[in-house]
Amino acid sequence: MEFLVENVERFYEELKGKGVKFTRELHEEPWGGKQATFTDSDGNILEIVQIDWEKYFNVSAQGAKKRA
Repeated sequence: MEFLVENVERFYEELKGKGVKFTRELHEEPWGGKQATFTDSDGNILEIVQIDWEKYFNVSAQGAKKRA
């Protein structure tokens, strides 16, 4: 499950401060997102994500052009 947040860095630091252990630290994705992954106490995989929508749509458009 992904949680879309406006300021992923702040949310990431808040969760770390509360003792959340991340299985994948905060990082940038080439499609325009920043995300980090952790698990809850039941082992469910969760992510916090922030999306740069302009970059996301530009990358998507470039991919669509390659398929045409």
